[in-house]
Amino acid sequence: MAINFPSTTNEPTDGSLTHTAAGVTWAWDGDSWSAQGINLAYSLPTASATTKGGIKVGNNLSISNDTLSATSSVNDLTDLSDVTVSGTPTTGFVLKYDGSTWAPAADDTGTTITAIDDIGDVVLSSPQASEVLSYDGTNWVNSAAAGGINLQGRTTAQASTGNILDGASSNIQMTAVKTYALLKIQTSHAAWVTLYTNIPSRSADSSRNETTDPLPGTGVIAEIITSDGAVQNITPGTIGWNDDTTPSDKIYAKVVNKSGSSANITVTVHFVQIEA
Repeated sequence: MAINFPSTTNEPTDGSLTHTAAGVTWAWDGDSWSAQGINLAYSLPTASATTKGGIKVGNNLSISNDTLSATSSVNDLTDLSDVTVSGTPTTGFVLKYDGSTWAPAADDTGTTITAIDDIGDVVLSSPQASEVLSYDGTNWVNSAAAGGINLQGRTTAQASTGNILDGASSNIQMTAVKTYALLKIQTSHAAWVTLYTNIPSRSADSSRNETTDPLPGTGVIAEIITSDGAVQNITPGTIGWNDDTTPSDKIYAKVVNKSGSSANITVTVHFVQIEA
């Protein structure tokens, strides 16, 4: 049924302009005619891809000229509730999760490995040719290959007394190996040289004179007297070893100056390593 509404030009827009047609009164609100006295409830269905219906316009949504628009409330990372930025991030930082939030932190670049002992659980001690790495329960350490032959070449160790008077003695120690085959002892000046297994043995032997032989088992490995600073061959060969509480690579010696004048005496021991 068509309704012929009156002209609304220059008419009030407060609803006082009305028109009745077919028993229904309509009021002009300045934009459209609205039926009066009708109070029927109607619910729009939820809009979907296949159903026309209503939509809820919430935060960040707006409708203008039949167009639905959305705006974002996230403009920076800090607008996200689980991102925390304190201070000014450094170039190259990344976001890392700390168990509750994401926060800037330095990136893990890894460890540069240029040698095998750069690895945290590898500990090398004067590695020799043909040695292998074996696990000691804590670290990987270098040692002779099990069941193989790892022969060592001849080498030397030496130490000096510093300047001492003729007839005076001086205690020295040389860094060598734990156990060795003793080949030669060499002195820079005439001297009486005695090698020991440990410091207590050397201390206990300090009062013995050169004409008295040491008793067996007293910690004396070998002794020589040189009249001209020569090399003394140890024949037959003998085995020397360190007897510290925790075996070390030290050779302990006592040196008595027999040169006839003050001298700085250097003692050189020639040996072959026989214990790793």
